[in-house]
Amino acid sequence: MAKHISKALSIALPFALFVTTDLYAISPEGKTFVTPVGVTLLTEPEIIQMIVGNTFMGETAKGGMYYEYYTEDGHIRGLVRGEKYSGKWKVKGSVICFDYNDPSHEHCSTLSVNEGGSVRFYDLKGKRKWLAIPQKGNSKGL
Repeated sequence: MAKHISKALSIALPFALFVTTDLYAISPEGKTFVTPVGVTLLTEPEIIQMIVGNTFMGETAKGGMYYEYYTEDGHIRGLVRGEKYSGKWKVKGSVICFDYNDPSHEHCSTLSVNEGGSVRFYDLKGKRKWLAIPQKGNSKGL
């Protein structure tokens, strides 16, 4: 019987390796996510170290700049087009979730750091979403 199983695995395994190049995982919160090929995602401690007490600057989908300051207690204080806003963040495993008190803006992401120090955000399907630049401290006084 073991001989038949090992023969079946030796036939099936080479084909299984070509089915997908993405790595699927599940965060401790139960969120399934994909790790894009060739990307090293930040871990929970790395995400927390990067964001807590710092400001992220990036471009919105409509082309305007946004700034978000992340507090240690899980709050976000942001600024976009001259208007302030707030939200909350939470990290579990390699997944960070954002809640902006508006269901259309709630989302979860995985993060990686680019060579130049910018941070790439991915959706949970592994698709590249946006890029942000971390700035030390509360650079916009948020």
